[in-house]
Amino acid sequence: MEHGNSLWGFKDCVPILKGVALISGAMYAGISVYVQTVEHPARSTLPTEFAVNEWRESFKKAAPLQSSLATISGIASLLTFGSIAKASCKTINKAVVKATEDSVRHCCQCGGLGWFLSGGLMLSMIPFTLLLIMPINKKLQSKELDTFSEDTRQLLAQWGELHSVRSVISLSAVAIMGLKIFRHSHSHLLVKS
Repeated sequence: MEHGNSLWGFKDCVPILKGVALISGAMYAGISVYVQTVEHPARSTLPTEFAVNEWRESFKKAAPLQSSLATISGIASLLTFGSIAKASCKTINKAVVKATEDSVRHCCQCGGLGWFLSGGLMLSMIPFTLLLIMPINKKLQSKELDTFSEDTRQLLAQWGELHSVRSVISLSAVAIMGLKIFRHSHSHLLVKS
């Protein structure tokens, strides 16, 4: 039984997956850039005790949102890759042009690797956060933390530096997604010389 041209038989899911991946990734990247360029610099102008208290409140609200957005974007990107790769394999293996019609037709013949890369970048935020940022988060959340010390100020600065990595990685992933969507949807407008 033929189930359409995308992963798990959802023939028309690829445009939705692409949209979900791009929108959730862009939201994640936007939040990251905002925190990096506005919130954390403003926090850093406060006395250390107030900066830590503000960081704690912000962290409680932002952590669940950012982890959800990174996960949603990464999974949607990987599902997009899987759908495109499956359709490409059908075309190659069975010489069935019909398999690459509609939403899965892919103009650049890359097999969806851009979606694989962007999904991997978005999902990399999770281990990056757990391995490198979480130890700092735990120190900043500790009730034993001396909120008046210079060491605490250094922890906040270190957190800000590591957070900027998340901004760069997520912006890169979103740029790849945007490029793939633009190139795919406008390939018929491009004229080869």
